[in-house]
Amino acid sequence: MVSDSDFEKQMLSIDAELKAEGVAPHARPIHAVRKFGMLHGKSMLIAKPSFLPEDVAGPAFEETKRIYDWYELHYGERLNVDPSAGARIASMADGDIWEMNLPLIFGSCTIFSNRDFVLAENELRRGGTSMNACSSLSGLTAQRLSKFSDGDLQEVQSCMIFGLQCRKALSRFRGTNHYFDQVIGDLSNSTHQLVGQIPNFGQSKWASAQMVEKFMKGLIEASGNGDSKQGHNLLKLHRELKKSIPSLNLEPRLKEILCTAE
Repeated sequence: MVSDSDFEKQMLSIDAELKAEGVAPHARPIHAVRKFGMLHGKSMLIAKPSFLPEDVAGPAFEETKRIYDWYELHYGERLNVDPSAGARIASMADGDIWEMNLPLIFGSCTIFSNRDFVLAENELRRGGTSMNACSSLSGLTAQRLSKFSDGDLQEVQSCMIFGLQCRKALSRFRGTNHYFDQVIGDLSNSTHQLVGQIPNFGQSKWASAQMVEKFMKGLIEASGNGDSKQGHNLLKLHRELKKSIPSLNLEPRLKEILCTAE
C-alpha cells in the first residue's frame, strides 16, 4: 500500500494529467483508477466501490476505494452525474411552461401519465420499467398535479415520448460531425429561455431554429450528398437533404418553426 504522502503526490499528478486531457470532473475518478494501476503495474477494480458486491475485498478494492474517496474529498458534489444534462425540454400543463428532465433509459420503458404524485428519482433507468412522465417536471408538487386536466396529462406524456425520441436521435448521431455536438447546446438553450424566471421567447425561438439548422447540416455532411453551406435558410437545407432522402417532406414543420417570438 502506498504511503499517505506518496499517494497524495501521485493523485495530484494524475489529476493534473486528467485536467490537461480535458476529462470532466465527474469522469476523472474512473480514469484515475486506470492511471494509478498503470503507474504501479497493478490490476485495479475500475467500478465505484458502492457499485460492487458487498463481499468484494482485497488490496485492489481498497486502493480503488482510496482513489474514489480522494475525489469525493476534493470535488464533492461536482462528481455527481446528471443524466438529464443537456436533455431537458419544455412542456405546457395547467397554463404554465414546465421544465422536463428526460431520463437516460437503457432498454424499454413504458411511459404513462396520471395524477399519482411520485418524487423524481435518479433519471437513470434500466429497461423493463414504467415511469410517470409527470415525475420529470421540475418543481411539481402533489397539490399542483391534482389540478392537471386529462389534456394536461396527455400533453406531458406526449412531450416526454417525443423528447426521448429526440434524445435517442441525438445520441445516435453524436460524434458523427461537429454539427451534432452543437445541437445539444441549442436544445438546452431553447429550453432554458422558456423556463427561466425571466423567459425570453425570442432567444428560445432562435435557439430552436439553430438546433434544426445544425441537425439538418449534420445529416447532409454525414450523407456526403448535398451542400450544407446554406446559411440559416431551413427550406434550402431541407431541399439539400432531400437529395439523400427523396421521400422527406418536412416543409410544413419548418414553417411552424419559423414562427414569431410572440
